[in-house]
Amino acid sequence: MQQPIKILAVLKTREANEAVSAVAARAVQAHIDVRIGEVRELAPRLVNGSVPDVLLADVSLEDPADLEALGRFAQAHSTSTAVIATSSAATLEGMRRLMRFGIQDFVPQPILETDLMSALEAALHRRQQLAPAAPKCSGRIITILRACGGIGGTTIATQLGLALAQIAGKRQQSVGLLDLDFQDGTCALALDLDPDVTIEAVLHAPERLDAAFLESSMVRHAKGLEVLGAARKALPFDSMTPDLAESILRYAAQDRGYVIVELPRTDCRWTATVLAASDLIIMVTQLTVPALRQARRKLDALAGSTAADVAVLVNRYERRWWRNHVRPGEAEQALGRAIDFTVANDYALVSEALNTGKPLAELKRGARISRNIVQLATALQDRLKREPEMEAARPRTN
Repeated sequence: MQQPIKILAVLKTREANEAVSAVAARAVQAHIDVRIGEVRELAPRLVNGSVPDVLLADVSLEDPADLEALGRFAQAHSTSTAVIATSSAATLEGMRRLMRFGIQDFVPQPILETDLMSALEAALHRRQQLAPAAPKCSGRIITILRACGGIGGTTIATQLGLALAQIAGKRQQSVGLLDLDFQDGTCALALDLDPDVTIEAVLHAPERLDAAFLESSMVRHAKGLEVLGAARKALPFDSMTPDLAESILRYAAQDRGYVIVELPRTDCRWTATVLAASDLIIMVTQLTVPALRQARRKLDALAGSTAADVAVLVNRYERRWWRNHVRPGEAEQALGRAIDFTVANDYALVSEALNTGKPLAELKRGARISRNIVQLATALQDRLKREPEMEAARPRTN
């Protein structure tokens, strides 16, 4: 296999632990996480941040609670996890109970390496046959990356989302906005939304994630934009994993024309996955020395880590030529590249949009910032149409 298989072993005895650990120490194509405890208490959930490929559970065949706990898990994850039972006391009636609960593999104790390896191979083969085909991704992923804090990245993400939703809606396409800054994210608030369900539901039950579950965790704006809001309380960034981030993007892009992602300013091990899966990354900065320096640092890092198209957007742009003001030419020299887009500075109109959750163009169509956002949405559509080869290169289609 190209990727190591993930095996979770929940065992009751030290002897079983030692036997499985001995196999794990020699495993090359598998990562085996061994835990001591009761299967009903240590409800199998995560191995290195994702549902295991295989669960090896030590159960008492005479204890209905053990079998019911294992049976519930087997039914809930029938296409994602192969379940193997092991016990120190195997009886005919106990084996029948396992079969009734849908457990088809059994390894007697004391555990022998040959028995365990045979059961693992058979279980993985059966799981591969049952696994559904990966959903086809059709949507383009646009990731908003902020050079630093306080430069209006959320305004760009939300207003771009509203503008794209209006344009894409004419072609009967939907647009999604994923607020993955689940410590400081305010996309839902900026759209005047107060969702009962947020990304917290996905982070707490990653094994349930599919297109339907993701959609049920999103809230729809009156203008058609679908939003996965940040949690009401701050969550640690390690609540997300690269596998889970990839799955969220894949399901979000499955039936949507465009998916906008706002990332936290903090680099995490999963943010690299999002950047690698993006079709377009928009670096939002301002014409200030600190913002431009931070943008240059991030642009240099992106150059060596992703093949995605990268655009630079200067927010709160003012046409000034006063002394001590950074000029666009100087900014491009500092960035080492051209500026792609500018969005005008209009504090009063942006404040009204943030307080009402309305598109800027609806509040004041003729305002320069309103025109800039509509022009940005249109330009991005054209830019992404010229990048069809990106679709085949996305890691999320694996």
